[in-house]
Amino acid sequence: MGLLEKVDALFNLETPYSTGGAVFDGWNGDRNPKFLNIGEEQALKKYMLSQFNRLKFLAKDLASPVVELLSMPPFAINLRDQTLLDKWREIITSIDDYEAQKPGNSIAALESFLSETLKQVNINSFDPQGEIKSISEDGGDFFATKRADVAKALISRADLIQYDKAAASYKAIQSFFNKSLAHKFPFGNSEEEATLTDIERLIKIYDQQATNLESVLEGNAERKQINPQVFDFLKSMDKLIPFLRTWVTHVKSSDAQSAIVSFTVALRPSPDTEAFTSSVLERQLRVKNVEVQDNGNAVFFNNDPVDMQFTWVEDADEKPYDNNLPKNLKVEQPNATFSFTGRWGMFRLIEEHKINKEVEYPNGVLVQFDVPVVNQNNDVLTSKMILKITPQMKDGDKVAPMAWPVFPSMCPDLHATGGDFSAGGATAATGAPSPAQMEQELQEATENESEE
Repeated sequence: MGLLEKVDALFNLETPYSTGGAVFDGWNGDRNPKFLNIGEEQALKKYMLSQFNRLKFLAKDLASPVVELLSMPPFAINLRDQTLLDKWREIITSIDDYEAQKPGNSIAALESFLSETLKQVNINSFDPQGEIKSISEDGGDFFATKRADVAKALISRADLIQYDKAAASYKAIQSFFNKSLAHKFPFGNSEEEATLTDIERLIKIYDQQATNLESVLEGNAERKQINPQVFDFLKSMDKLIPFLRTWVTHVKSSDAQSAIVSFTVALRPSPDTEAFTSSVLERQLRVKNVEVQDNGNAVFFNNDPVDMQFTWVEDADEKPYDNNLPKNLKVEQPNATFSFTGRWGMFRLIEEHKINKEVEYPNGVLVQFDVPVVNQNNDVLTSKMILKITPQMKDGDKVAPMAWPVFPSMCPDLHATGGDFSAGGATAATGAPSPAQMEQELQEATENESEE
């Protein structure tokens, strides 16, 4: 077996069709991957031809005579290493099949993968569970195994690139959100309000950066120790962005007759859940001083004042109490009026009074108004009134409810414990742009936009 072992040692030293760890190290996702960073098609063909010719020489000129000899009795029954003999017999057969152009031969499949399949790979649409994954799991002879090894190296590199790009994209979203919107109403119960311009910028940066973001981060959640709050934020944004996009379109029209968003108001949808309301004579919601009838529609644009007024019977046992009132509640007997001004009046009414603060409302928001009342015994009680406000979107002749989303107050850090992502510069592995670079690009793209 000495001669075959020497051929095999030479084979192992030369490592034909090398598939070491650096196979795709030159790929950063900008273009399709290049095997061993060989950029020119002719250079790749030359490489494949030289690899084939060298391996053919080792197999047919050197190993084949030895394999034939060792396959004859009495040598066949006294072999020390049957595995080595089988390996070279298989390689010789694969070369014969390739030269005979046998359909499905493994060398042609390997060459097709390197020269054709890699041309179709795009990092933005790369599916680590798709065709490449199937190829990476294919077994077979030496050449099929090499193709599988290349596919595995491709998946590994793509995973790294996708994660780095996703991390950079998330950091860009986080940087903009936390600097421009965090804790500003409606993204928090603050006097400071988000501008329409910044919301448009949020939509633009999210559209630019959010492709496959959640799925890539979920695939790396354990390995990269992703902060679980990140996924709550992204899920809320997936629902919030379409809502905001519709709202921006609505307020830019500023024409009540052609408005695409309205609010249907039910003034007393759940009387059984109310308290101390028997003396409440009238409920009146006004938008820009126009009364909205029960089960009627209100059209609200940014900066429209909104008032919710409750009127008690003048000689009732209870009447509104005017001490220690919330800042937006005013009592002038027999009325108690909640007023909401500023850019987001209707939003403030809903956000400040919705019954459950942490959930999305798919079919209308239940809001609760608490008014302190005093009875004839000077007992201070609380009247609790419930309304239902349903935002609706008009699409042609159709009107459908809009889900009222959750407005996150801030964008959480990607890693709960600091993680492994640097916010400055490009990532070392792939050259993905940093959040600062992405934000600068966004600012340059929108620098001509004026404030609302």
